[in-house]
Amino acid sequence: MTGNKIGIKIREPWWGAWKKFGWKKGVPGVGIRKDIIVKAHQEGKGLLITVGKKEDQYFISPNKALDYVAKRKSIFLARKGTVLYVIPLDLCDPVTKLEPKKN
Repeated sequence: MTGNKIGIKIREPWWGAWKKFGWKKGVPGVGIRKDIIVKAHQEGKGLLITVGKKEDQYFISPNKALDYVAKRKSIFLARKGTVLYVIPLDLCDPVTKLEPKKN
């Protein structure tokens, strides 16, 4: 945790999340554990998301994330019952920008 933000590190975005959740074509998503978003909301902290090895960073308020998930139902049940809230990266404010995946 850094001051008024909770830091989250994600190895790689979910490149195909747009297909599963029906948002803008080609926009990757990030899955964030529900309990982390709820904790940030309760503590009045933002979420600083670091993606990949390049240290690409994005910021989102927990309120914005919770509102989006409530409207779009972008929830994914991961291993061992972990609930992930999946957010499109274009909903977040870039601190540093992620390069598009090259095939």
